[in-house]
Amino acid sequence: MRVTRLLAPVVIMLNGRDWKPVLRTSLRAVVIGAAAVLAAGALSACQPVKMGAAATIGDQRITTAELDAVVVDWRSQFTRNPDAGQLQQQLQQQGHQVPFDPASPVRSALYQLVEIKVWDQVARQKGIAVSKGQVDEIISRNGGDRAVQANLLASDLPARYSREFVRSGMIIRAVAAQAGAVVTGQGPVDQQKQQDAMRQVQAAYAAAATSLRVKINPRYGSFDPAQGGMGAVAYRLSKTASGTV
Repeated sequence: MRVTRLLAPVVIMLNGRDWKPVLRTSLRAVVIGAAAVLAAGALSACQPVKMGAAATIGDQRITTAELDAVVVDWRSQFTRNPDAGQLQQQLQQQGHQVPFDPASPVRSALYQLVEIKVWDQVARQKGIAVSKGQVDEIISRNGGDRAVQANLLASDLPARYSREFVRSGMIIRAVAAQAGAVVTGQGPVDQQKQQDAMRQVQAAYAAAATSLRVKINPRYGSFDPAQGGMGAVAYRLSKTASGTV
């Protein structure tokens, strides 16, 4: 069976590209102009991360041990799932940044875990409800568990996060639709309206991430909501691996 990337939950057509890669590239550039507005919240990302934590998101904590276990689980499943490898290769050949950091499954997994929690916060702030039945329907309409798991494994998360992954995509679509974006890939598209919607989606993401005071252990990178989320590791002579900034 040829597995393609999920369409219904995550795709917003914009110049022939799907929304997830756009969020990692174009939207990141769009919101740089709003950095001053969010600067106060963004500075919270420079506060120390608790010892043993890979990240803190609000009052929740992802420990380094939990993150390592996620990656071990993912690696075991990925090597046994040819669909995932095929899909990942297809997307990379098409120019998509999948997974988030091809050189680091740990960073890619952490990126996805943080994104899931931030989009959940967006849903709370925007009054978006996604039911279990709606998630089931999306999975059913898009190839079932096999296709969903291939998509998730291609993004460096194990299959146990499949439902959260789909829910996150549904939230992105709902926020974009609220902002006036065409999310179906059908009918005429006003590019200016799409760009305006992109700005609103990223603003919603930045507001949610700022309210959660997301912090990333420097050994895994940085986090700035005004720049679109998780950034590269800043290699330094000291403190990088200490869990403090």
